[in-house]
Amino acid sequence: MEIGKFYSFKIKGWQYAINGVVCDIGSDWILIKAIIGDFQYDGFSIIRTKHIKEWIHDERNIFIEHVLLAKGIMDISFPNIPLDNLTTPFLWFLQQKEIIFFTPKDESDGFMGEIIKLRKRQFDLHPMLSEGIWSLDTWNFSINDIIVIEWQSDYIQSLIKYSQTIVS
Repeated sequence: MEIGKFYSFKIKGWQYAINGVVCDIGSDWILIKAIIGDFQYDGFSIIRTKHIKEWIHDERNIFIEHVLLAKGIMDISFPNIPLDNLTTPFLWFLQQKEIIFFTPKDESDGFMGEIIKLRKRQFDLHPMLSEGIWSLDTWNFSINDIIVIEWQSDYIQSLIKYSQTIVS
């Protein structure tokens, strides 16, 4: 796997692949510019390396890479998120106050919100519900159960924007 190349990542036990341009590779996580459809940039994702079954860089991916280059997507800068170990990305999300969307082992589950507390192997989330409403609860998750984390996606940005209109 090479930085700056477009890959399709097959995840163990998941039906659908995750697509993106590799920005950085750490021991536990891979940072990508997320690409949905064929050519649409949709924020960033980190994928837990131990859950990647296969990464594909075939002729179709090379073609997509050329289109992304022509669109300027390959030149979009990416955050300097630490990928040194399992927990450093979570500390970065906490410090940056990023709103994240993450998926645990079951790809049909997804949770969104802001990390408000980090412990050695767990974190507390102030969740935003799928209706764009901030929950009054705090939810606790095990870091080890997380497979992919997304941020700055259209879905997240849209719900944040919406939630600001209903609070005002």
